[in-house]
Amino acid sequence: MQHVENGLDDILAKRYKGYTRFAQELPQMTMNQVFERLHTEPELLRRPIIFGDHKLNIGYNADAIRTFIPREQRHLDRMTALLSHGMSF
Repeated sequence: MQHVENGLDDILAKRYKGYTRFAQELPQMTMNQVFERLHTEPELLRRPIIFGDHKLNIGYNADAIRTFIPREQRHLDRMTALLSHGMSF
């Protein structure tokens, strides 16, 4: 949990219907029990969780996710999209 400011709270999907029950049980759980629960009930995790060399993204944010794609690939993808829409350079 060293890569997130608020620990487990930053990676939990609070909108998931099972979150409330999990949050009530959490104070009595060991870390192993927490990991086991997240393994058996992955809906408790916000997705996607993307690790990079020096960055982390939790949850869907298209702009943030795009930063994990090498700049050259982003440029190529942008040019391909423009060409497919009939735009010229």
